Order: sequence, then structure tokens, then C-alpha cells
Amino acid sequence: MNTERLAFLENIEADLTARKPSEPSSRPTPAGKSRKLLRKLGMFGFMLAAAASFSVLNSTAANATPYCGIPNPIPRSHTKSCGLNFYSHDFIYSYPSGPGGLKECYVFWSTLHDFGCGADPGRETRICK
Repeated sequence: MNTERLAFLENIEADLTARKPSEPSSRPTPAGKSRKLLRKLGMFGFMLAAAASFSVLNSTAANATPYCGIPNPIPRSHTKSCGLNFYSHDFIYSYPSGPGGLKECYVFWSTLHDFGCGADPGRETRICK
């Protein structure tokens, strides 16, 4: 009985794996050019999704970056933009620093101007180069 059962199962397996030429396949396979086109469209979609997610991450990081509040080490007043907000860095004075006065430090009055929430009263910021 076991040999009959095995022979029966092997016949079913052979019938399932062998496709007759007259039968259409259940899923048509695309031709070579169609596969290339599908691959290119898939890659384009992937790149488009990656670019969109990168731009979203980049725009949120620009609004949250702490470098907008840090003045440039230059002896003049300037502003830095952070999305809708901006900092004004008003130059006050500079002084030599370090051993033998090798570094120059600049002191600024930094104020955040926030559109929608007002502005902070400002703070003194020192930066040395």
C-alpha cells in the first residue's frame, strides 16, 4: 500500500511540475525589454521616495539645528536664518585670548526673532577662533 501511495503522489507531482505547451501560464512573464522597463520604473520610484524622505528630514533638521544661534567668528553684526526664525548677532567687542593672544574672541548680543511667538530678550554670546 505504501508503494501505491508513493506512485500516486509522484504522478500528481509530475503532472503539476510539467506544463503542457497548449496551456497558458497562470502568470505571464514580461519580455526582456518589459523587465528592464519595470526595473527602471521601480528604481525611479525608489529614488523618488528616498528624495522625498530626505528632503523632509533635511527641512526639519534645518529648523532644529543649534548652529543658527551660534554667531560666525567675524567682527561685524550679522543674521542667520533658521526656517521661519532668524537670529540677529550684534557685534559688541573683541579681545585676544589664549597663550600669547593667539586666539581672537568675539562677543555678540544674540537675539532670536521668531515669527509667531515673538522674540527672546537676547543673550551675550562669545566665540573664539
